[in-house]
Amino acid sequence: MEVKYIKFGKFGIIVAFCLGFSSLNFLNAQQGGNDFLASVEKSNFKLQAARERMEASVIASAVGNGPDDPLINYGYMPGNVEAMGVKQSYVISQSLEFPTVYYIKNKMAKGIALAAEYQYLQERQKVLQEAMLCYNEYLCLLKRKKEYLKRFKQAEYLLSSFKREFETGNANILELNKAKIQFLNSKSAWQLLVKETESTEKKLQLLNGNTPFVISDSTLMAFPVLEAGELKDQIRQLNPELLYLNQQIIQSAMNVRLIRNQSLPDLMFSYEGESVPDGTYRGLRAGISLPLWNNRNKGSLARAEAEYAKLRYVEKEEQLFNEAENMLRQINEYQKLFDEYHKTLTDSENLTFLNKALEMGQISIIDYFTELSFYYDTVDHYLELEATYYEMNAMLYSFLW
Repeated sequence: MEVKYIKFGKFGIIVAFCLGFSSLNFLNAQQGGNDFLASVEKSNFKLQAARERMEASVIASAVGNGPDDPLINYGYMPGNVEAMGVKQSYVISQSLEFPTVYYIKNKMAKGIALAAEYQYLQERQKVLQEAMLCYNEYLCLLKRKKEYLKRFKQAEYLLSSFKREFETGNANILELNKAKIQFLNSKSAWQLLVKETESTEKKLQLLNGNTPFVISDSTLMAFPVLEAGELKDQIRQLNPELLYLNQQIIQSAMNVRLIRNQSLPDLMFSYEGESVPDGTYRGLRAGISLPLWNNRNKGSLARAEAEYAKLRYVEKEEQLFNEAENMLRQINEYQKLFDEYHKTLTDSENLTFLNKALEMGQISIIDYFTELSFYYDTVDHYLELEATYYEMNAMLYSFLW
């Protein structure tokens, strides 16, 4: 496993799980899983919107963290009799919170920006997981479509052969009808699979920002299966939801500090002047505000929120650990079954032997189709196991992206 630090322009550095597509050419003719995920991250409409939302959140976090704007007042007051003349006054005032308040606010603003980036990573996690699942599903459908095409061609050949045999009197109507049924079943299964493959291909295109993506590398995407302890460490370090909740703990602790510092006196300075017919007054004025009532119970609320943030993190961490461990156990079981099926089907040549037995007249057509159906069911189960294994593998590593 490799940890990569990704910089989003001015938005700082965030931690993300590296899928191994750090230096990719998106126009590379040999396009496989890593290329597809990289292209999705760049082109997906939902992720484009999420990046814009993140940028807005980062900009918003820097708003309103400085002192209030200066206040300028001017007064022009003519006397009610001409002898009094005109009185003019002006005030330039500036109010300030206690200086440490601004330091904490700026630190919290950086934390808010980082939390926004972690929220983007959560959206990215969902989209890339969906993309990886869809990509593997599509490749499994292509593999199944290839298998079903062979079955269709085989059934077509058998039907043609039995028609000739029936015409010459070497086959009966029951055998011919059995061949017709096998042909129709194979044809309908093939046609349905073609439609399903086309539908999944359109889904891939939509995930890629409605941009066509030509796949020339048919290798299914998978990651090495970690041990439970290592997987927990990776989840703790890389899961974007946990990173976000951990940042909430930091933010809530800083908010406790902020409330405490906001209980210190606010400061106010002003420069004032007053002009009357007899002369002019100018000078400075200073004052403080005593926050006796405004912050009442705010400290208790902030501390309660800080405790809640810690509990949320612990709850989510345990939930992710349990889900990942359960999935890891299932993946290991599926891996064993998948390997056993793969070895059995690779070592045996059942279909070849079955066809030879039929040609040599060693088995009847009824027995042939019974054995053929059993063989096809076994291959289908193997393909389902393979699809499920890669689906669960993608689901497991979605905890880390």
